[in-house]
Amino acid sequence: MDITNHNSHAKHKTFVLGVDVSATHTTIGFFGVQQKPVLIFKFRYPTKEIKKIEDFLNEVLQYTQTHYGITTDTVCLGIAGPLENNRTSAKLSNGKLTISVSSIKKNTPLKHVSLMNDFEIIGYSIEVLDKKDLLTLAKQKQKGSMAIIGPGSGLGKAWLVLNKQTGHFEVLPSEGGHELFGAQNDEEKQLLEFIKEKHKIKQVDYEKVLSGPGIANIFQFLRTKTPSNIADDPIMISQSKDPVCRRTMELFTIFLARACQSAALNILAYGGVYIGGGIAAKNLNLFKSSVFMKTFLDNPVHQKLLKEIPVYVITNYDCSLYGAANVAIHFSEFRR
Repeated sequence: MDITNHNSHAKHKTFVLGVDVSATHTTIGFFGVQQKPVLIFKFRYPTKEIKKIEDFLNEVLQYTQTHYGITTDTVCLGIAGPLENNRTSAKLSNGKLTISVSSIKKNTPLKHVSLMNDFEIIGYSIEVLDKKDLLTLAKQKQKGSMAIIGPGSGLGKAWLVLNKQTGHFEVLPSEGGHELFGAQNDEEKQLLEFIKEKHKIKQVDYEKVLSGPGIANIFQFLRTKTPSNIADDPIMISQSKDPVCRRTMELFTIFLARACQSAALNILAYGGVYIGGGIAAKNLNLFKSSVFMKTFLDNPVHQKLLKEIPVYVITNYDCSLYGAANVAIHFSEFRR
């Protein structure tokens, strides 16, 4: 267990847990309840070591109770996998771990339990993040609905709309990551055909080019034209100065900008387009060149409209924890 202390607990009387369960790591945040969640402790575990999530939740609660005399009975867990049975259970997509609300209630002191999809909780983090948690690509004073898109192991996409009764933004999940990819020139047509042949598929969706595996797809295609000694590992590709790798990430940036433009126009996202996920946060240089915004604004009909839409990259790696904590505090309708 890796423990990080972020803030003092002394100013807080009420606490919640926010949990992010991914294929590689599970992170549990212990938060103080204020107008915005305040991260006090962070506990990190390799997910492959977890047989029962209840054991690790109990370990965290025992630690905070023993060392600081503080505890909670409320938790929200974001899981990288499908939710089942009216949000009462979930299974990790790339792993064997299963999570059950009834089992958590039975085997831990936690009585208020919410399960969310991992991309949903990123959406719920937006209203509690600070300016320092964002890289601003285009800043406007507009307010309204928001779009969030996040390339990672797959491609997540969701919308945020204001609930006027509660005053909070609600996340509307989508499967927009599987929108079909449209080639715009000869090189992209060749890429599309390469991916079809490689994966034995008839159609190519955006996830096949905007994800970790998508980076590998683009790189492998370009390598058929220009030799490269770099392994087809997305992290190595994104960090290398090899010409084929640099062109790979340039195409990735262009495709991401188009997907963001589509998301912005789909919902008229005057509140902003937010780019989440580890790939974006770890490759901020992609957004500091002119390629991204030039492509985002490149529309024959609505360039003026697109100039009115703010664009941000989420740089806070703990945004999922903050989103989960926000749900635990403010969205009791998700409790089971």
